[in-house]
Amino acid sequence: MATLELNQFSRQIADALFKRFPDWRHYARVDKNENRDEGGILYVEIPVPPESNLNRPLYILTANEEVVVGFDSDHNHFEDFGESDGNDSTIQQVLDFILDILEERIVAVSWWAGSSLRGATMIPSSSKPEPSEHIHSFDRVRIRSWKGTYDRDIST
Repeated sequence: MATLELNQFSRQIADALFKRFPDWRHYARVDKNENRDEGGILYVEIPVPPESNLNRPLYILTANEEVVVGFDSDHNHFEDFGESDGNDSTIQQVLDFILDILEERIVAVSWWAGSSLRGATMIPSSSKPEPSEHIHSFDRVRIRSWKGTYDRDIST
């Protein structure tokens, strides 16, 4: 992937991401930036390990001056890139969060009613999943980790 096709923000994220994870460059693509004419946005999708049971692979995208990192049924937004000091700190947070997913320190938790997703979040793998006050009427809690170590479904 040629990072020159990316907008400046996406290029900065791509440089840091591929410095930490150089093998991921071939999983990356440049997507059209719908909001601007200054270059494309970054989209990286990391294939699911064979031993996992995820709804969606790990993905990283840059759009609207934010980074979205997700897998299975949830995603997180990283937005505090306003100041130069904040850039380095927030980029480091993004990279650390990705590493926490890969090393299964973070799991994706989702609440379901039949086949309908009611809500999702990511929590430390050592924590007990607790639904927020906005999640109602579910019959199953789904927990997924990157390699499947912490995978389980809990009927309620």
